[in-house]
Amino acid sequence: MREGFAQLAPLGLSFDAWVYHPQLADLVDLARTFPATQIVLNHVGGPIGLGRYKGKRDAVFADWSARIRELGGLPQRAREAGRPWHADVRLRRA
Repeated sequence: MREGFAQLAPLGLSFDAWVYHPQLADLVDLARTFPATQIVLNHVGGPIGLGRYKGKRDAVFADWSARIRELGGLPQRAREAGRPWHADVRLRRA
């Protein structure tokens, strides 16, 4: 995958990522490895509130928000596409 990803920036292309919050660390690593490639993060990194994450709202929010801040601090300034309020239903702070 990284060989193909390396071809994006030279061609003037960006990468659209639709990932769930447990995958954000991998996206951060990819963005750090390829700082010239613009990344568009869709659906706010998909915080999960179901399955093994059910009832773990605070832990999910902590992990998700830390990774979002990491992405935002990178040179290519990963962007959000979609509805920024999408995660609010599951992560609203009490």
